[in-house]
Amino acid sequence: DAARASGAAAAAPPPSSPLPLAAPTEEASEQVSEADLDQRLRWQLDYYFSSENLRLDTFLMRMLGEKANAPMPIGVIAALPRVTALTEDLGRIVRVIRTMDMLRVSDDGRNVRRSVPLIDFRADSSTC
Repeated sequence: DAARASGAAAAAPPPSSPLPLAAPTEEASEQVSEADLDQRLRWQLDYYFSSENLRLDTFLMRMLGEKANAPMPIGVIAALPRVTALTEDLGRIVRVIRTMDMLRVSDDGRNVRRSVPLIDFRADSSTC
């Protein structure tokens, strides 16, 4: 067809989000939206605390220290703009972080840190 001949790909939904066959019930919508919210929060936190982002994010690096794994108050994470846009529920934030390999929550649930220190690749740049 013309779209394929011109190299244009037809827009299709991603395989992980199939089109619904019928309108979801209110209960099903709440379950999906809760799971979706947790996933979005997890993705955002993965990004914020990724090595790639931390190398550029002076605020988070200042909070996390030189190796980027000093404890940070959960309230600081909850106040990050894109986290706040998703939820203000500290319990949800702690629960989601506890499912992540990258981050660790303190036993009292008040602080978070990276599981693995940030490797400073700038120190090795002279050997390349």
